[in-house]
Amino acid sequence: MNRTQQIARLLEGWLDGGLQPDEQDALLDALDRDPELRRELAEQIATLGAMRAASEAQPRWLAVFDVLEDAEVDPAGSFEDTTMAAIATEERPPRPRRTVVWWAAAAAVVLAGLLFLAPWRKSTPPHVSADGPDLVVEPPVAVVLGSEGGRYPEVGRLLPPGSLTMQTGWLSIQTLHGVTITLDAPFDAELVSHDEISLHSGRARVHVPDGAEGFRLFGPDFEILDLGTEFATEIEADGTSRCRVFEGKADVSLLDSLRSPTTTRRVKASSSIRIDANLRSMRPVEENDADYPSIKLPPRPLLEIAPGYVTTVSELRPDCYWRFETTDSTRGVRNEFDETGPTLWLHGSASLVGEASGNHSGALDQRDHTGFFEGGANVRHLFSDDWTISLFVQFDWLQNYSLVSMLKYGPDLKGHPFLLQAYSSFGQSGLDGTGLHAVVRETPAWVGGTDVFANTLFRPRVWHHVAASRKGEELTLYLDGNKVGGARVSAAPLDFDYFYVGRMNANLQQPWIHARTLVGRVDEMAVFSRGLDDAEIARLAEPVTDR
Repeated sequence: MNRTQQIARLLEGWLDGGLQPDEQDALLDALDRDPELRRELAEQIATLGAMRAASEAQPRWLAVFDVLEDAEVDPAGSFEDTTMAAIATEERPPRPRRTVVWWAAAAAVVLAGLLFLAPWRKSTPPHVSADGPDLVVEPPVAVVLGSEGGRYPEVGRLLPPGSLTMQTGWLSIQTLHGVTITLDAPFDAELVSHDEISLHSGRARVHVPDGAEGFRLFGPDFEILDLGTEFATEIEADGTSRCRVFEGKADVSLLDSLRSPTTTRRVKASSSIRIDANLRSMRPVEENDADYPSIKLPPRPLLEIAPGYVTTVSELRPDCYWRFETTDSTRGVRNEFDETGPTLWLHGSASLVGEASGNHSGALDQRDHTGFFEGGANVRHLFSDDWTISLFVQFDWLQNYSLVSMLKYGPDLKGHPFLLQAYSSFGQSGLDGTGLHAVVRETPAWVGGTDVFANTLFRPRVWHHVAASRKGEELTLYLDGNKVGGARVSAAPLDFDYFYVGRMNANLQQPWIHARTLVGRVDEMAVFSRGLDDAEIARLAEPVTDR
C-alpha cells in the first residue's frame, strides 16, 4: 500500500469507521515509522490550511490545536512547522486514542480545504483506488430521493461531494442535514457539503426545513443564503439568473472575482429578482410560483408487513404492542397484546393513516408540529430492570427528532431519564449526518448522563427499524436489525411519569425544533420488560432487512 493509499485508508477509518483494529494499528505504526509520510501529510494540511486562512478572519482550521491535547506546540510558529512539531512529538499510548484524535483534526482540515476550493472548481466525486474497489475517501453528504432519465436511479444511494450532471430528466437529493434539492435537467452542479451546492447551469429548487437554516447555493457570480425558506433559481442562456422565494426569506448577493459578496438584497416570500452580473445589478421581477417546478419526490414507500409478523412479535412476548391500526373513542391506540394494557393517546395533529398495502401507521404532520403520541406512568414498571423498545420509523426529512422520551416533572425531580432520538449533528462520534442516539440519566435531568451513539446513517423517506435494548449495564442500539452502537449505562430503574412517542414533551408553547417533534410516521411499536438478544431484534426487523 503506497502513501496515498495509506492516507486514504486512515481518513476512511476516522470518517466512517471502515478499519478493523489490526488494520488501524498497522497503518498508525506506518505513520510512526515513516517520517516522509508524516511530512507529506503535514505539507498537505499546511497548504490547505493556508488557503482556508485567506478566506476567514478566524479560520476554523486552527481548531486542530484544540484537539492535540498536551502536545508541545509553539503558537508563534508557522502552521506547517507547528503541525510538524506536533506530529514529531506525538507519543501514541498502548491504545492509539491520541493519534486517532489527531487524525480527526487532520481529516477535518483536509476536508475543509477541499470544500473551500469547491465552489469554483468542477470535478467528479473523489475516489481512490486502494485495496478495495471504488473506495470513497470523502464521507457522504447527501442521499438520492429519486430521479428520472439520468445517471442516479438508485433511491437511497449516498453521495459524497462532487459533480452532478444530467442532460434529461430530474434528480432530487436530500443532504444528511435535511435540505431537499430538486435539479431539473439539463443541469451542471457541484455538491459541496451538507450545507452548500454550486449550480453552474440549469434550474434548482431548494427546501430548507426548520433546524437546517444557513444553506448556501452558489451560482457562477451570485450566492443565495437561506434564512429559513424554500426557494428556486434558474441560470439562463444569456448569463442572467432569476431567484424566487416561495416561503420564508433569503439573502441574494453578487460576488466579486474573489467570490466575496459585494451587493446583498433580501428577498421575501412570493418575491423574485433577476440577477445580471455583467451589469452588477439585481432588480425585482414579476413571477408566479407556477413559473418554477415543484420539489419532485417519488411516491412515499410503504411498510410491507408480512401476514405472519404479528405472530412473530407475539411469540417474543411483548408487554405492550401498538400497531397503530385503529383508535378507540378516547383517541387511544390500544395494546394489541393485552387489551387491558397501556394505551397510546393521539395528541394534536397526530393521526392514523391507511396505506395501499392495507397496513396503517401513525402519522405526525409537519404543518403545525403539534402531533405526538403519549402514554402514562402505567408503563413505568416495564423499565425497572432490563427492557427493549422496538418500532418502525420513517422521516420526511433528516433532522433532530425525538422517537421515544420519558419525562419526570415533579417538585423535586424534573427532566428525562431516557431519550431515544434521531440526531443530525454527530461530531462527537465522527458520524456526520443524522444517526441514532440515546441518552440515559441515573436520575431525571435536562442535561448530563451517558450518551450512546450509533455508527450508521438514517436515510429519508424509507422505513427503518429501530431498537434499544438494555441488559444490566449495557445499552445496545440497533438499526434495521444490525447492532450499530452500545455503551455501559446505569442499571437503575427509569423514573418517569410521561411516555412520549414523536416528541420530547407535551409543552406546545416550546418551539417544535426544541421539542424535536417527529415529522414522519411510526408503526408496529413494542416494549418488552427484558433485554432481547441480537437474533430476536433481527426477527423484529425482518420487514426492512431485505433493503
